[in-house]
Amino acid sequence: MQAFIKTKQFKALNIGFALDEGLTSDDDTLIATYIDRRPWQMEFTVHGEGGHGSSIAEETASEKLYKLTDTIMAYREIQKGITRTKNATDYSGFNSININIFRGGQAPNIIPSKMSLVVDMRLAPEAEASEMQALVDSWVREAGNGTELTFIRHEKVSLPTALDDSNPYWVTFRNTLNNMGITVRTMVCPATSDIMAIRNLGIPALGFSTKANTISRIHAKDEYINVETFLRGIEIYTELVKNLGNLKNC
Repeated sequence: MQAFIKTKQFKALNIGFALDEGLTSDDDTLIATYIDRRPWQMEFTVHGEGGHGSSIAEETASEKLYKLTDTIMAYREIQKGITRTKNATDYSGFNSININIFRGGQAPNIIPSKMSLVVDMRLAPEAEASEMQALVDSWVREAGNGTELTFIRHEKVSLPTALDDSNPYWVTFRNTLNNMGITVRTMVCPATSDIMAIRNLGIPALGFSTKANTISRIHAKDEYINVETFLRGIEIYTELVKNLGNLKNC
């Protein structure tokens, strides 16, 4: 999407409003997301003394990786504590962070001179990018000399879509659902979707799904949708597209 929005073809579409994938709801309400958390996916690489596995070398890469892991997990515990004070569907006010990949080693009898880990962090809307960068840089310094940081993804900006009467698309979206007897809940998207790039152009956009009364199994086995929910979703989208598409002077 980030490449597409720079093309002439995208600009020729003259987009006024966009809908993208949304979240599953476990009750009869539907969810609309108006802002995405920013992804910071980072690879930390540490270097240390290598050697034969029978020795106990000083300042090994594994020691530095252990220290770095401990630092990151301590920060994760702080963020986990914040989540306990919030509603389960409130993804604002905390940064999620997980270590998802460890790399290193060549053979069971060789001490590796280089090891790395990959972290996936999602920044809350309130988090200042400069402050988070300073925090991550402090982890690099604490891990020791020669530690390298490479950003796999490093999004510093995620603009919100207005959810008030200043946004005629939101008003039409909300009223269409309400007229169909549907209550819509708004929330921060816990992850990142393609729509973030659209919003950052100043184009209003919402993440939305018609999957009500459904257990969320995103990226898990046995993801499903009830046939009645699916058919109802077609009716909902038909009304939304008709009403949004017929807005005047937008």
